[in-house]
Amino acid sequence: MIWTKYADLPTDSAFKNVANSTLAVYDGKLYLLGGIDAVTQEVSSAVRYYNTSSKAWKKGTSMPEGRFQAVGRQVGSSLMVVLGGSTGSSDRDGNDPAVPKTLVMKGNTWTTGSAPGNYIGDDLSYIELMDLQNDGQTYKNYYYEGSVGIVSGGVIISGFPVDGMGDTMTYNIKTAKFKSSDYQLLSETGGYKAAGITVGSKFYIMTGWVDEEEYEYSDWSYIMGTLVAEYTDVKMSVMPVTSGLSQIVTSNVKNGKVTGTGKYLPGQKVKITCKPNKGYYLTSWKAAGATIKTASGNVVTGDKITVTTTFTKYKTEVKLNKTKLTLKAEDTYKLKATVTGAYKGVKKVKWTTSNKKYATVDSKGNVKIKKAGAGKTVTIYATATDGSKVKTKCVIKIKK
Repeated sequence: MIWTKYADLPTDSAFKNVANSTLAVYDGKLYLLGGIDAVTQEVSSAVRYYNTSSKAWKKGTSMPEGRFQAVGRQVGSSLMVVLGGSTGSSDRDGNDPAVPKTLVMKGNTWTTGSAPGNYIGDDLSYIELMDLQNDGQTYKNYYYEGSVGIVSGGVIISGFPVDGMGDTMTYNIKTAKFKSSDYQLLSETGGYKAAGITVGSKFYIMTGWVDEEEYEYSDWSYIMGTLVAEYTDVKMSVMPVTSGLSQIVTSNVKNGKVTGTGKYLPGQKVKITCKPNKGYYLTSWKAAGATIKTASGNVVTGDKITVTTTFTKYKTEVKLNKTKLTLKAEDTYKLKATVTGAYKGVKKVKWTTSNKKYATVDSKGNVKIKKAGAGKTVTIYATATDGSKVKTKCVIKIKK
């Protein structure tokens, strides 16, 4: 497996000196959200998304407030931004910065939800930057981090101890509130790092203990994107959750089949194909209320998508001016086909012969008997070309 370059990061003024932005996938597009200016230490609310068709970054709707080092997850048809930091240049002097509120975007509209509560952990992560515009002093820009997974209707956050809620909680988009989980990760409030991911209806969390006083920074390494020490006791835990996967289902499909249904990650592009049974054709199909004009089409997962179809029985009939003939070698005869009830009014037929050595037929129904067919029987077919494959035949006996 070889990595290839996909795209450069945005180079416009909003992202010129910005670091620690949030990268997320939403509605089948890459989103870059916020960050902190390495020169001014101002927290950005800017949003850019990558258009795969034009292969260019486009300006999106800015977040209600600035955010850096946050976590972005698509849940259903919404994009959630949680944790991270919302203020810069703040030394931790006993008063932690407020835990940022949850930001939710649906379509192009942002709403602001609640924050988890008062953080009671022992450790708080920070980004150290130098103020190059003013005094040249180094400042610590604090932010909040935890393990974030997708669940039905929202996210689950673990490894983030909050007063009165424990270290594991869920956020529901509809209620815009956090709720303590029945499962808790650890009884301790600090001294460890955690990284997690949801897989279907399970939330897997990896934890590792860190002793910053005893070991040097060089002894640390990354596990699942989270900094832990090589010497630490790394453990894996699992919690049951209500799956946050997006569903594609069918409703009352008759006389045909639909492929591509199932459970997928939100924001995933999925190909849906509708195939009629023999003797039927696809009149129309819809996904989430939108009509698709071709038999196959791509949908982007979000909220539950229901695929509805209409398969209609062909009414095509093909009749020939002759169904039986007796001819001799070198004879010619013109067969005529009449098509009624054809799909979309297509009245053309395709002519074929059962044996080209005995008789041939051209695209206009002209039959020519060959010498090799003497004493034999050959069949000429006329097949409708409207997709029904309805056909009729003329049986020809060839005299010796």
